[in-house]
Amino acid sequence: MADASTAPAYHVAHEVLSVVFRVSEGTVEVLLWQRALAPDQGAWSLPGGLIDAGEQPQDAVVREVREETGLDIEPGSVMATDFDPEIRHVDVIFRVVCDERPEVEVASEALESGWFALDELPHPDKSTRRIQRAVRLARQPSSVGRVVGRGD
Repeated sequence: MADASTAPAYHVAHEVLSVVFRVSEGTVEVLLWQRALAPDQGAWSLPGGLIDAGEQPQDAVVREVREETGLDIEPGSVMATDFDPEIRHVDVIFRVVCDERPEVEVASEALESGWFALDELPHPDKSTRRIQRAVRLARQPSSVGRVVGRGD
């Protein structure tokens, strides 16, 4: 068994994303911003980012949404989570609802923002495609786990 000095270091990224919803003429729309910089330059992304050391997910999503869109939010409870085992990445997804289309001031890393139907996103980045899948799964009825035996 390797001691701590020779054990491989594993990095698990924890990211928070906000799915900002609004209903317009019966259609559910989400807020996206278009990336001005690499990676994924030109792709569309949900507001969000990495959780800083010592930061709670709720605080991180408030900070990230404000930095990327200029909007102040109250994140409420977690809508869904997603894990990508290939890159050891955990997403914590919050649902934020607004009644009217707020004025969005995109950050310098963005070209523009827009509202799009969840199933009709224009060129979403990899992270947004992962979240899109997690949101679809979160809309389905959840299953209940059960005890299937003993571990001996």
